[in-house]
Amino acid sequence: MSKLKHFPEDKDTRKVILEKYADEMKLRAGWIVSEANQINESLRHRQSPNSIIRQAMNLLGNAIVILRIVDPIDAGAHKDEQERTKERVELIRKRWPGIPQDPPSGLREVRNDYEQFDARLDQWAAMADINTDPILGQTDIHENLRRFEKDTLYLWDNSVNLSEVVQWAQQVDQAVSE
Repeated sequence: MSKLKHFPEDKDTRKVILEKYADEMKLRAGWIVSEANQINESLRHRQSPNSIIRQAMNLLGNAIVILRIVDPIDAGAHKDEQERTKERVELIRKRWPGIPQDPPSGLREVRNDYEQFDARLDQWAAMADINTDPILGQTDIHENLRRFEKDTLYLWDNSVNLSEVVQWAQQVDQAVSE
């Protein structure tokens, strides 16, 4: 790795900083497992779909935080932010090489839909005459924008298997705990 631009050159200081990233990933991984357990419990007790989707969205939000920490793809709009992210990811992956290289299939795409939800909703609203056609009847808008089936969370036109997200988060947790 070349000279650092965004992180300290001092190894001890850098180690303390990287441990903060590890602590956050461990915390989020724990929350992901907790949300997955709550989803399973909610399914067993036949709780409302709205409650289950809320839990799935919480799980997704925590996975997105981990993904943004360890994944350089779609790092940001500004060059400085992209450079800082790339440098951080290189340092983290060098420190913890056991972190999975690739996230679960669909997580990046769902992350984009999640993070740009307002823009997606604006696009949907711009086609209101199509989206509110009488053929659709009394369809709940929330069911059209997001839904949960079996282990899969659908957000707009993308989906991610939440069991795979949980497994990935546990692998990240294990890697940064070593």
